[in-house]
Amino acid sequence: MKNYIEKEIKLKVENPNELIDKLRRKGAAYLGGAIERTTRLDTENLDFEKKGKFIRVRSGFSNTMTLKEKIDNDDKLVRRRKETEFEIGNIEKAVYLLQILGLNYSRIMEKYRQSWKYKNVKIELDELPFGVFIEIEGEEKDIQSTCDDLELDSTQKILVTYWHLHEEKSDSKDILFDKNHEMKLI
Repeated sequence: MKNYIEKEIKLKVENPNELIDKLRRKGAAYLGGAIERTTRLDTENLDFEKKGKFIRVRSGFSNTMTLKEKIDNDDKLVRRRKETEFEIGNIEKAVYLLQILGLNYSRIMEKYRQSWKYKNVKIELDELPFGVFIEIEGEEKDIQSTCDDLELDSTQKILVTYWHLHEEKSDSKDILFDKNHEMKLI
């Protein structure tokens, strides 16, 4: 089980192929890619979200259950969250158990994720139905240095979740690829 303070920045990527070329030229190590399917659970009244807590189960690189807890304001360079995560065997059983415990409001998100290692940071390139994004996770100085190396403007950071970005564009609670989606990262 990992339990630590996650520090990351999220930015929109306009040209993913150009960014991938930069990562390769800079010596970043490609760790792999996977379609991830996340089920986020809460009460019908969104009691956990109102408290800055997010519970999810995810398949993709591995099956995990995660609790993220907001620990401060997002006015700094990076978002800081306490993250408790552990591997689980069966996603469906985990969702069922959480629903029986009262977390009966669920949302599903599909995304394609590429993982990279660059210097002292972890980089995730995420393709969702509404765009490609980069998440850079590490210490604040390393995140800023990586933004500089990759010519990314850290002042354009996104302070909301993918769920919130989706809600701005769609009435659907779920974030799902349609059958005609042409993947940009695969």
